[in-house]
Amino acid sequence: MLENEEYKVLKKIAETQVITKYELAKNFSNLNPHINKIIEKLLERGYIARVSFGTNYLVITNSGMRAIWEYEK
Repeated sequence: MLENEEYKVLKKIAETQVITKYELAKNFSNLNPHINKIIEKLLERGYIARVSFGTNYLVITNSGMRAIWEYEK
């Protein structure tokens, strides 16, 4: 089950579809320095993935979308 902070970060990634770690940190400045831990947890669980096109981006996976849906139920 997602924690509240994990849900907020995952929801933001889902809304933007593609986002950099820097943009996330800027949007969630109140969670710093915990934002990196949250991102690592989400990566380990397979809710998000890293994609690189010269810059590393974070994208949501189907598992991440399912986790959001279950959290909102």
